[in-house]
Amino acid sequence: MIANVSAVRAIPGRSQDNHCRRCLSEIETLGYVLGACPYGETLRIHRHHAIRTKLADALRKLKFTVYEEVHGTVDNGSNRRIDIIAISESLSQVIKIIIIIIIIIIIIIIIIIIIITVDLFRFKENPTIWF
Repeated sequence: MIANVSAVRAIPGRSQDNHCRRCLSEIETLGYVLGACPYGETLRIHRHHAIRTKLADALRKLKFTVYEEVHGTVDNGSNRRIDIIAISESLSQVIKIIIIIIIIIIIIIIIIIIIITVDLFRFKENPTIWF
């Protein structure tokens, strides 16, 4: 089968054992590999923090007061961690930040597409490489 997706074991007829080849705990679907497999957790967290830092830096350049990784408690007692809190006195700054967030989301989507494409080419060259 040729498609623009990563080969995973959950595809019918692909493998007798459809569990994740890294952690062996869940069925290996593309969603599981990219978003939940503990093997790639460090990479996901690193990408998340890098994007958060770039967004916070962009907000600081727009003269926002920025707080990162703010810890808080919800009414029911559970703990939460807020990635970014940005405070501005001007409404025009809020409009600018919405535009910046949209641009950053588009950039993130482009980066994800590039990463998946590069991984697919690496996988086609050597099917035993994964992650």
